[in-house]
Amino acid sequence: MNKKFFLQEDLSLIFNYLFEKYCCERIVLLNVDTQTLLYKYVKTSPFRVSETFSESVAVKIPETYEDWFTSLSKSTKQNIRTAYNRLKTDAVKLKVFHYDGKIPLYLNRKLMYLQRKRNLEKDGRSYGFMTKLLCYIGSWLSLINPRCLMLSRSQQTFLTYITLNGKIASFVGGFKSNNGRFVIPFLKYNSKFNRYSPGGLVINESIRKMRSLNSFNIQSYDLLTGNEPYKFTYGGLLYQNSNLVVEKRC
Repeated sequence: MNKKFFLQEDLSLIFNYLFEKYCCERIVLLNVDTQTLLYKYVKTSPFRVSETFSESVAVKIPETYEDWFTSLSKSTKQNIRTAYNRLKTDAVKLKVFHYDGKIPLYLNRKLMYLQRKRNLEKDGRSYGFMTKLLCYIGSWLSLINPRCLMLSRSQQTFLTYITLNGKIASFVGGFKSNNGRFVIPFLKYNSKFNRYSPGGLVINESIRKMRSLNSFNIQSYDLLTGNEPYKFTYGGLLYQNSNLVVEKRC
């Protein structure tokens, strides 16, 4: 399909192909932004469509980094300043890395190792031999996960990660949309560096970097489904995404 614009008839062709290819009766689309053409096309398609809604959180990004930082609560701003002050006091060296476009596979695997480690910690696992082994195996297996693999294949990828004394402390990454919405399925930190609030540092550095690059038409950081408290700490606002079920008509 060699077209510059995606049309509704194209979507119908794709759905018909998927129904036939996989002999399925329904296709489920999760977390669809209700402001996109995809949502409009699906809702007005010739198929039977039902939907439910889920709560998501997005951080609206003003025109300048300074405007975003100023909009944060007094305690959040102080926590960010405290993190930088602790780095200085403890003589910990902070480095910031940014990618606009595909990231190398070796880096992808390192980040997925950290993500797996953090997920296991949240499940109450201690960081022993078995956990390390699970993280190692999981980091390799993640490279066949379509969403993880897209980080290394899509030119729409963006990523910011920070190191503290040479070790990856946290990262935030995802994919750019044409309407300035940056979709973020990846945001993890290394709990070893909790003293320095690595999650807050990487969000701060990422927004600072994005706003310094004129080529980025960033409007929001979409933190997706879930209303965890940290999302609101950095200016997040609730909105609704649609979960669509597309079925063939008899």
